[in-house]
Amino acid sequence: MKKDNQQKIGDAIKQLFHSYHLDDKVAEVRIREMWGTIMGAPVKRYTGEIRFNKGVLLIYLQSSPLKQDLQYSKDTIIRRINEELGENIVREVVIR
Repeated sequence: MKKDNQQKIGDAIKQLFHSYHLDDKVAEVRIREMWGTIMGAPVKRYTGEIRFNKGVLLIYLQSSPLKQDLQYSKDTIIRRINEELGENIVREVVIR
């Protein structure tokens, strides 16, 4: 039987990150780590920087044709990242 003051370690860590306002930074690091797996090596090669803040994923690309292609795939990018993270934290994608 679980006492009232006991919780899973994962939940405790999430609560700690939330209390120190580190949720977005942790999500940003996780997205950067899985970006090549989700989008593939060619996309990763032309990705300059990835930032995440308050549900908005900002992606800087070094290829204009790739930017154009990914503009039409924003919903797919959001869906794939949220599925991989296991939670719906990405609400919008901005490609620059």
